[in-house]
Amino acid sequence: MKELDARVGLVAQLLRTDVCALFYRLAQELPGQQVVLNLGREKLLVCQDRHSAQTILRENPDNFHKHFAAFTTFFGSSRLTADGDTWRKLHQIGQPLIASVESADLIRETEIQYARAASGILETAGNNPVVTIDRFIDHAAASLVMKKVLGVDISDIPSDFFDKIRTILSYCGKASMNYDLSLQPGSEEWVRVESALAEIKSTISALMAEGRKATRGRNPRLDAFYSALSSDSDLFGEFCALLFAGFDTTSSTLCWMVMLLASKPQLQLQLRRERREITDGKELSNSSLNSKTMMALINETFRLFPAVPILSRVAVGEAHVGGTRIRPGQKVLLSIIGLHHDRNFWSMPEKMDIGRFPHGDPIGELRKHLLPFSAGPRMCGGSKFAMLEIPIAIAALLDKIQFDAAEQQPIAFHWGASMRHRDGIKVVASHAG
Repeated sequence: MKELDARVGLVAQLLRTDVCALFYRLAQELPGQQVVLNLGREKLLVCQDRHSAQTILRENPDNFHKHFAAFTTFFGSSRLTADGDTWRKLHQIGQPLIASVESADLIRETEIQYARAASGILETAGNNPVVTIDRFIDHAAASLVMKKVLGVDISDIPSDFFDKIRTILSYCGKASMNYDLSLQPGSEEWVRVESALAEIKSTISALMAEGRKATRGRNPRLDAFYSALSSDSDLFGEFCALLFAGFDTTSSTLCWMVMLLASKPQLQLQLRRERREITDGKELSNSSLNSKTMMALINETFRLFPAVPILSRVAVGEAHVGGTRIRPGQKVLLSIIGLHHDRNFWSMPEKMDIGRFPHGDPIGELRKHLLPFSAGPRMCGGSKFAMLEIPIAIAALLDKIQFDAAEQQPIAFHWGASMRHRDGIKVVASHAG
């Protein structure tokens, strides 16, 4: 095990400017190893191997509680931040909303929302062919979750809504690492975040009021959701959890997929051809999800750019992880980046290669080294929703748009609720032939 001083040098710089880049570097230089980041105030154990992931997520999950203190401060308790009985209660309230969405309805609405996103991208490209696609994908993904899960129309939300969400989530992501004293209450960034939160609360409160009114007596599951929580504060936290977790990670994945496709014109042609062969003029259905090429692309995107790059946990009691003794109260970071880029398992992990998944979906050992939705009892409750949405969304975008690479865009990361490109994904967009 290697210990790194996180107070000086490149490690300290990356912690402050691009924490995801630090974890990619750890994966490259210390593949599959446990690493200790010495912050002076405390030492964080970083795990990068499947055995640690197995212990933390599957074998002993009750001993490793989620560590999302900053998210709880701003958004309140939700099943994303809670543990134990509180988590189980909130899971029982919110999960039925996701599980009850009919596949056929979800597919139709996904087609509608991403066709609108494609039209917006092409309209923008009419003025400048280089388009930053993130806001279009964000809006489509959020609209889908709000309409199909919470029965709310967000077409009239403020144009800067997602920017303000990013401001808050970015702060929470950095603060959860507990490395930057400039993030303390009263700091300049804290004031910006509080201002953004006030506006977000106003918007979401209006959405919740709309949801209560629109669904009362019409949707028993939504009636139960709105009435089951004990206070508006609890409702706000769970509403935010469903919104952010429901759209942000999916949107992140779709943006990275478009970036990868922009440098692979032949792969775009193949996916268009497969879609047309599968649908043959018919309405898109579940059968369109059977393309091994599409599923291989999705899984390789998950591997290269995991939407949730790091899982932060705090030990409740003493335990051993990969031979390392963990004391109560100690923080442990499970690097999904490290797991997905472990060159002891993945050959040339930094390279895109959909041939890693010849069956489309991972099988055998691949399943243990690819955890885009986490694992165990606390794995992502929206994974099935996302795996229906993502291939349909990409197919809908490719049906209208030819994506080509813009000028060389160095990759720099931004981590809030999900891992994004710091400057957004820029591509050249034109009408598909």
